[in-house]
Amino acid sequence: MSIRDQYHPDYRKLYPGVEISPVVMTVLKRSDRKMEYMEVDLKLGAFQRGSAEFSCCREDSLERMVGEEGMEFATAGPSPEEIVIRNEEVDKLCEALKRLSPDEYELIHALFFERIPEHELAKQAGITQQGISWRLRRTLEKLKNLIKI
Repeated sequence: MSIRDQYHPDYRKLYPGVEISPVVMTVLKRSDRKMEYMEVDLKLGAFQRGSAEFSCCREDSLERMVGEEGMEFATAGPSPEEIVIRNEEVDKLCEALKRLSPDEYELIHALFFERIPEHELAKQAGITQQGISWRLRRTLEKLKNLIKI
């Protein structure tokens, strides 16, 4: 039996013959979740819901926070060198995007900036998804070559 199982009892089995309304059931489940959070989640550390970030335990040890490399409270962010390199790459990409034809730029903008799916873009353009995919491959290859220059 998992430590979390105690926070999810079957109330219908616990109270046979008692009619539990949906409102009461909702309140019971919320209460159980709050108890689980207070007694388990805060102590273990867990991935935050809806993101890929890991929250540390609130009862953490100094050894764990110092880490394997002995750097106390080391930042997880990029180094200044990585930031400069990233900015240079972004500048090169912006310059390469300016050198695309209007149709190629619109394709890249729609797919990557507006996040329109290929099949939806194909419907709008009146062509097949394969046609969009082929144009995208050709445009990305052109971008790659423009960035190398």
